[in-house]
Amino acid sequence: MKRIIPSLASVNQLYIGEELKALPEGTPLHVDIEDGNFVNNITFGMRVVRSVANMFPKSPLCFHFMATNPSQYFTEISKCGAREVAVHFEELPYPSEELCALRELGMIPGLAINLRTPVEQVAPFFDYLDFLLLMTMDSGYGGTNGLGFCFASHERIKKARALLPEGKELWVDGGHKNRAAPGLSPRRAPAILRSAASGVYGALLR
Repeated sequence: MKRIIPSLASVNQLYIGEELKALPEGTPLHVDIEDGNFVNNITFGMRVVRSVANMFPKSPLCFHFMATNPSQYFTEISKCGAREVAVHFEELPYPSEELCALRELGMIPGLAINLRTPVEQVAPFFDYLDFLLLMTMDSGYGGTNGLGFCFASHERIKKARALLPEGKELWVDGGHKNRAAPGLSPRRAPAILRSAASGVYGALLR
């Protein structure tokens, strides 16, 4: 299965409501939370997240935290109907604690790893997660017109699929235009494909 989940970080924030309304009703939304510490960028606070959740209650929200101390937001996003939530391995001293906390709040826990982090390094935590998110570029640098997918190692994706136990999903995250997606063949494609969505919103609105 291959799906594209458009990212909220790619909308024009002056017209966020209008751009999201252009998507089919119930489209899942990928919410990048970047705090200016773990990565240089800053995206959204909880006030914006609450507004999106209230305006688009039929759209499942999938969160990707590129932030220090992500657990401080877990209770709040659970109230907003968060479904899948990925936290970064590189930022967590005890990843299993964060993953268990997400599950206890009724959310689906995932672990994200940057391009330079070996897949084998997170294998001890596979029992605690439901999905593994591979970055195809450094966190916080989306929208590179497919360069992430073009240069990402297909061997790395294949290795992750081989290491993940049955029932665990593999997700890939990295900015790309629609034209780059076919480069992921069915054999190499992850279970779920995330997009920085500049191609998605651009096709709809610009």
